[in-house]
Amino acid sequence: MDEEMKTINLGGVNVYLLRVSAAPGRSGDGFVLVDTGVPWSWGRLRDALVAEGCLPGTLRLVALTHGDIDHAGGCANLRREYGAPIAIHRGDLRQVETGAHLTRQSLGLQAKLLGLLGDAMFKLRRSRGPETFTPDVLLEDGQNLAEYGWAARVVHIPGHTKGSVAFLTDSGRLFSGDTLFDMKHPPLFVENRDDFRASVAKLLTLRAEVKMVYTGHSKPFPAERMGRMKI
Repeated sequence: MDEEMKTINLGGVNVYLLRVSAAPGRSGDGFVLVDTGVPWSWGRLRDALVAEGCLPGTLRLVALTHGDIDHAGGCANLRREYGAPIAIHRGDLRQVETGAHLTRQSLGLQAKLLGLLGDAMFKLRRSRGPETFTPDVLLEDGQNLAEYGWAARVVHIPGHTKGSVAFLTDSGRLFSGDTLFDMKHPPLFVENRDDFRASVAKLLTLRAEVKMVYTGHSKPFPAERMGRMKI
């Protein structure tokens, strides 16, 4: 795979920093950040970015797989300190603009328990975030991200949230957010179960283009294991 990539683990949430080629009209390489972690992990994220040489002026795009606080919670700080454009699908616009906490169906006992814990944590942390924001770029299914120096395209995969997306790079990396896991029965939280199933099926049609899958909360796994989940 040709892009340099750093996985940044922020307390069980995976954030991915990719070094990309010069974008059109810009000189020098830059970075794309996939997801941002929760707002209270901002200090850890900033330190990790600096350690990788990602400084203000070098971050070409913050690409969000969806609008949940554990994936979009660092955006306000990134905009303030980095001035980077933030991209999300319009289906999750209300979430990030208002801080709305979605009600979702929990599939399986483990998911129900984690959902109760997550709801309690959200209420406890409410005073610390999320800071709302309006994104700069509204992503569309099939959109090419070459203008940011990233050889990747957007795949709209609603179900976990209305605006969930994956990013598929030309080199075969699939960033799937909270839609794929390397488990038969993962803890799943969905807004719409039928949409979720259809989105998983959609991703499976892309398996020939995928080498490795990078998820929001688990270890990466090869394309051969993409169909392992039972939903």
